[in-house]
Amino acid sequence: MHALPRAAGSPALPTPALPPRLRAPHVLVVDDDLAMRTLLADVLVDAGYDVTALQDGEEALRWQDFDPDADRFVFTVDLVVTDLRMSRLDGLELLAAIRASGRALPVVMVSGFADDELRHHAGQLGATAVLAKPFSIPELVALVERLCPLPGRG
Repeated sequence: MHALPRAAGSPALPTPALPPRLRAPHVLVVDDDLAMRTLLADVLVDAGYDVTALQDGEEALRWQDFDPDADRFVFTVDLVVTDLRMSRLDGLELLAAIRASGRALPVVMVSGFADDELRHHAGQLGATAVLAKPFSIPELVALVERLCPLPGRG
Protein backbone atom coordinates (compact mmCIF):
# COMPACT_ATOMS: atom_id res chain seq x y z
CA MET A 1 0.00 0.00 0.00
CA HIS A 2 1.37 3.44 -0.84
CA ALA A 3 0.71 6.74 0.87
CA LEU A 4 -1.66 9.06 -0.93
CA PRO A 5 -1.11 12.81 -0.63
CA ARG A 6 -3.70 14.73 1.38
CA ALA A 7 -6.43 16.23 -0.79
CA ALA A 8 -5.98 19.93 -1.46
CA GLY A 9 -7.96 21.93 1.04
CA SER A 10 -8.60 18.94 3.30
CA PRO A 11 -9.43 20.03 6.81
CA ALA A 12 -6.87 19.27 9.49
CA LEU A 13 -7.95 17.11 12.38
CA PRO A 14 -9.24 19.26 15.22
CA THR A 15 -7.22 19.25 18.41
CA PRO A 16 -9.78 18.60 21.13
CA ALA A 17 -9.67 21.07 24.00
CA LEU A 18 -11.54 18.61 26.20
CA PRO A 19 -10.37 15.23 27.47
CA PRO A 20 -11.34 12.45 25.02
CA ARG A 21 -14.09 11.14 27.28
CA LEU A 22 -15.80 14.57 27.20
CA ARG A 23 -15.44 15.51 23.55
CA ALA A 24 -17.99 14.71 20.88
CA PRO A 25 -17.06 11.59 18.91
CA HIS A 26 -15.67 12.28 15.43
CA VAL A 27 -17.60 10.65 12.58
CA LEU A 28 -16.25 10.38 9.05
CA VAL A 29 -19.03 10.43 6.42
CA VAL A 30 -18.00 9.25 2.94
CA ASP A 31 -20.48 9.45 0.05
CA ASP A 32 -20.07 10.58 -3.55
CA ASP A 33 -23.64 11.91 -3.69
CA LEU A 34 -23.43 15.51 -2.45
CA ALA A 35 -27.05 15.65 -1.28
CA MET A 36 -26.72 12.40 0.72
CA ARG A 37 -23.32 13.39 2.13
CA THR A 38 -24.68 16.76 3.24
CA LEU A 39 -27.82 15.20 4.75
CA LEU A 40 -25.85 12.58 6.70
CA ALA A 41 -23.36 15.17 7.96
CA ASP A 42 -26.07 17.66 8.98
CA VAL A 43 -28.11 15.02 10.82
CA LEU A 44 -25.10 13.75 12.75
CA VAL A 45 -23.92 17.28 13.62
CA ASP A 46 -27.45 18.04 14.87
CA ALA A 47 -27.27 14.87 16.99
CA GLY A 48 -24.09 16.19 18.65
CA TYR A 49 -21.25 14.58 16.66
CA ASP A 50 -18.15 16.20 15.19
CA VAL A 51 -18.37 15.29 11.48
CA THR A 52 -16.01 15.35 8.52
CA ALA A 53 -17.71 14.67 5.17
CA LEU A 54 -15.69 13.51 2.15
CA GLN A 55 -16.69 12.54 -1.39
CA ASP A 56 -15.17 9.05 -1.83
CA GLY A 57 -12.85 6.45 -0.40
CA GLU A 58 -9.78 7.87 -2.12
CA GLU A 59 -10.34 11.29 -0.55
CA ALA A 60 -10.94 9.58 2.81
CA LEU A 61 -7.58 7.82 2.59
CA ARG A 62 -5.80 11.03 1.56
CA TRP A 63 -7.31 12.71 4.60
CA GLN A 64 -5.85 10.08 6.96
CA ASP A 65 -2.27 9.88 8.07
CA PHE A 66 -0.07 7.12 6.65
CA ASP A 67 2.48 5.25 8.75
CA PRO A 68 5.22 4.21 6.31
CA ASP A 69 6.95 2.06 8.94
CA ALA A 70 3.81 -0.02 9.41
CA ASP A 71 2.72 0.42 5.75
CA ARG A 72 -0.83 1.31 6.77
CA PHE A 73 -3.19 4.23 7.23
CA VAL A 74 -3.83 5.63 10.70
CA PHE A 75 -7.53 6.29 11.21
CA THR A 76 -8.13 8.90 13.89
CA VAL A 77 -11.93 9.11 13.78
CA ASP A 78 -14.33 7.27 16.09
CA LEU A 79 -16.78 5.91 13.50
CA VAL A 80 -17.15 5.80 9.70
CA VAL A 81 -20.39 5.98 7.72
CA THR A 82 -19.68 5.18 4.07
CA ASP A 83 -21.59 4.56 0.89
CA LEU A 84 -20.83 1.29 -0.83
CA ARG A 85 -20.73 2.31 -4.49
CA MET A 86 -18.53 5.32 -5.21
CA SER A 87 -16.25 6.40 -8.01
CA ARG A 88 -12.54 5.85 -7.56
CA LEU A 89 -12.27 3.93 -4.25
CA ASP A 90 -15.54 2.27 -3.14
CA GLY A 91 -16.84 1.52 0.34
CA LEU A 92 -15.56 -2.07 0.45
CA GLU A 93 -12.04 -0.94 -0.49
CA LEU A 94 -12.21 1.78 2.17
CA LEU A 95 -13.42 -0.81 4.68
CA ALA A 96 -10.46 -3.06 3.81
CA ALA A 97 -8.04 -0.16 4.42
CA ILE A 98 -9.71 0.61 7.74
CA ARG A 99 -9.42 -3.01 8.86
CA ALA A 100 -5.78 -3.13 7.70
CA SER A 101 -5.09 -0.14 9.99
CA GLY A 102 -5.56 -2.42 12.98
CA ARG A 103 -8.21 -0.23 14.66
CA ALA A 104 -11.48 -1.79 15.74
CA LEU A 105 -13.31 1.17 14.27
CA PRO A 106 -17.09 0.84 13.77
CA VAL A 107 -17.97 1.11 10.08
CA VAL A 108 -21.56 1.57 8.89
CA MET A 109 -22.08 0.92 5.19
CA VAL A 110 -25.07 2.46 3.42
CA SER A 111 -26.23 1.31 0.01
CA GLY A 112 -29.13 1.18 -2.36
CA PHE A 113 -27.80 -2.25 -3.33
CA ALA A 114 -27.75 -3.91 0.10
CA ASP A 115 -28.83 -7.45 -0.76
CA ASP A 116 -28.01 -10.52 1.35
CA GLU A 117 -24.84 -11.25 -0.64
CA LEU A 118 -23.52 -7.72 -0.08
CA ARG A 119 -24.37 -7.84 3.63
CA HIS A 120 -22.51 -11.14 3.91
CA HIS A 121 -19.47 -9.83 1.99
CA ALA A 122 -19.38 -6.57 3.99
CA GLY A 123 -19.69 -8.58 7.20
CA GLN A 124 -16.77 -10.80 6.18
CA LEU A 125 -14.67 -7.68 5.60
CA GLY A 126 -15.62 -6.38 9.04
CA ALA A 127 -18.48 -3.94 8.49
CA THR A 128 -20.26 -3.26 11.76
CA ALA A 129 -23.62 -2.66 10.07
CA VAL A 130 -25.15 -2.29 6.61
CA LEU A 131 -28.10 0.07 6.12
CA ALA A 132 -30.17 -0.31 2.97
CA LYS A 133 -31.29 2.90 1.24
CA PRO A 134 -33.78 4.26 1.80
CA PHE A 135 -33.36 4.21 5.57
CA SER A 136 -34.92 6.47 8.16
CA ILE A 137 -32.90 9.25 9.76
CA PRO A 138 -33.91 8.12 13.28
CA GLU A 139 -32.66 4.60 12.38
CA LEU A 140 -29.27 5.98 11.35
CA VAL A 141 -28.93 8.23 14.40
CA ALA A 142 -29.94 5.41 16.76
CA LEU A 143 -27.37 3.09 15.17
CA VAL A 144 -24.58 5.68 15.39
CA GLU A 145 -25.51 6.47 19.02
CA ARG A 146 -25.41 2.77 19.87
CA LEU A 147 -22.02 2.23 18.21
CA CYS A 148 -20.45 5.49 19.35
CA PRO A 149 -22.29 7.02 22.32
CA LEU A 150 -22.09 10.73 22.98
CA PRO A 151 -20.44 11.82 26.24
CA GLY A 152 -22.88 11.54 29.12
CA ARG A 153 -25.25 9.27 27.16
CA GLY A 154 -23.34 6.00 26.99
